[in-house]
Amino acid sequence: TGNVLLGAETFSLRGLDLSNDEATATGAISVGPAGQGRPGRKLVADLVANRFDIDSLPSIAALVPGGGAVSEADFTMRAREISYGGIVAKSAAGRVGYEGDGLTISNVAIDDFGGASIIANGSIKSLSTVPTGAITIGVDASDLSPVATALAKRSIPTGLLAGFQSRAAALSPAKAIIELSFGEQRSLGLDGRFGGTQVSSRVDLTGGADDGRIDATLTMQGLDAVQLLRQIGLSPLPLTIAGEAKVSVEVYGPLTSTLNWSARLL
Repeated sequence: TGNVLLGAETFSLRGLDLSNDEATATGAISVGPAGQGRPGRKLVADLVANRFDIDSLPSIAALVPGGGAVSEADFTMRAREISYGGIVAKSAAGRVGYEGDGLTISNVAIDDFGGASIIANGSIKSLSTVPTGAITIGVDASDLSPVATALAKRSIPTGLLAGFQSRAAALSPAKAIIELSFGEQRSLGLDGRFGGTQVSSRVDLTGGADDGRIDATLTMQGLDAVQLLRQIGLSPLPLTIAGEAKVSVEVYGPLTSTLNWSARLL
């Protein structure tokens, strides 16, 4: 239910009250012309929900006339509960916008998603050509295993997922900052603590498909050598190894040929 407002090129619902099984939402939805004369339509939604099911909730765009032609969107959500991949988070809030081939993420926070709390901010321009911008993601997790279980139901490269799943318990608890940057140089940075081990990693990609290059470093340092070995996928003997341990890995070179690499365990 809601109040319908019609204009020459706009459609809006105010005082909206939606329900889908146990999920309810209130707020406003509108569809109008895309910004600055761009083709298509823009969907704007501001909703408060008791529960938001990412897997089964119908597309909001499909609920309003002209929603099928949406090319831009501005979506603000506050939910007491959010579910994804069978895992329920206690709450979620934030704003996500897509406009003029650019993505904006503003204070998107998810609390206790299978033991992990996540917050993300950033923006990327020119997504369909040469993306530029940066996104920062903060993760604070008491246990990464439920997150690995949820990701197992998604379209993620099998090798990456299998490695994460097998190490999730050893990498818990985790608290880290992930930074993604886009431009002439694409970078991924990771800094934090995983299962008591301090981890710092950076991956830089330059060039294109024909002349691409990678420069990557990974450093892991912890007081428990056995735990560190488990985290990198090794199965140490059931012995106590006293003292601090450190692993340093470096990979570099052109992506079109054999890469150079070195690794040290101290």
